[in-house]
Amino acid sequence: MDIKTTNISLGNVFCKYIFTFLFVFYLLSLQTAMAQDEIEFKGLIYEINTQTKTATLVEPENQDAMEYIVPSMFEYNNEMYTVTAIGSSAFANCENATSIILPETIESIGIAAFLSCSSLTSIHISGLITTIESNTFQRCQNLTEVVIPATVTSIGQNAFDGTKLETIVFNGVTPPGLLKNAFKGITLPNVEIIVPENQSNYYTTPWYNNDNVNPNIIGVTRIDLTSLQSTIDNLIPDTKTYDGTDNVVWDCPDYNNDGTKDSIIAPLYNIPVTDDVKVKIISVKYDDSKEKIVVKFTLIGDDVTKYVLTENEFEYDATLAP
Repeated sequence: MDIKTTNISLGNVFCKYIFTFLFVFYLLSLQTAMAQDEIEFKGLIYEINTQTKTATLVEPENQDAMEYIVPSMFEYNNEMYTVTAIGSSAFANCENATSIILPETIESIGIAAFLSCSSLTSIHISGLITTIESNTFQRCQNLTEVVIPATVTSIGQNAFDGTKLETIVFNGVTPPGLLKNAFKGITLPNVEIIVPENQSNYYTTPWYNNDNVNPNIIGVTRIDLTSLQSTIDNLIPDTKTYDGTDNVVWDCPDYNNDGTKDSIIAPLYNIPVTDDVKVKIISVKYDDSKEKIVVKFTLIGDDVTKYVLTENEFEYDATLAP
C-alpha cells in the first residue's frame, strides 16, 4: 500500500510539473504574440514589436508606385518605433519603382527583398547591414551601381544576378565572403570594382564566375578617421559637411556639465574641397560594458564613389551621465 501511495504522489507531482510547464510556455507564447502587431503607416505595412519598439517593413500597400521612402522612425499609439529591418520579399516585383530610399537605421534586409525591381537604378545600403542575403537584388535589370558598406561580411547566392552593374564600391578593407553566383551574369572585367587603395586581398578574392576571373579593380583614396574624442551619452547631430579644413567637428551639448560643449572630432585627409562627399555618423551606441561608446560612420554625397573609409567604426571610453 505504501508503494502504491508513493507512486500516486510522484505521478501527481509529475502532472503538476507538466501542467506548470505548459502554462508557462503558453504565457510566454502569448506574450510574444502580443508583442507583434502589423500596422500601416503612410502606405507601408510594418510588423512592429511593442516590447522593443522596433519595426520590420513587410510590404508596400501599393506595388505600382515609382518611389518609396522608408522612414527611420514613426509614431504609433503614442509610441515611437524605429525601423530596423526590411523583410524578405518586401519590395519584390515592385517593377515600377525607380527609387527606394532606406534609412540608416536598417540593420537587416531579408532574402529577395528587392527581387525583380526592374526599374531600380541605384540604392543606398545602410552601414549597419552585415549580410546581403541571397537573391536580394536578383533581376533588378537596371541596377547599375551599388556601394557595399564596410560592415558587410557576406554576400549571398544570386544576390546581384541579372543586374547591369557598372560600378561596385567596397568600403571595407577586408573583402566580404561571396557565395556562389553572387554576381552571376555580370561580366566583372567590364565593371569598375572600387576598393581601398593598396588592398591586394581584393585581387585574390574568388569571384565565383568562371568567365570573370580578372575583374577590373580600382584602388581609390581613403578617408582616414584617425581619432575621435567625446564624452556624450546621447545621439549627436548626424551630418557635417567637410569645409576644407583638416577636421570635421560635431558640436554637442555640454553633457558632463563642465561649462564647455562636448564634441566629436573626425580628422579627414586628402579630400578635394570641390568634391561632394560627407562623413555621416550612422549610430552611436554603448557596448555591453556600458563603459565604452561605439560610433559607426558612412560616406554620403554625389562623389561618394571616389573615396572609401579606412575605418567605419571606433570604440572609445565614455563618461556616462547619471
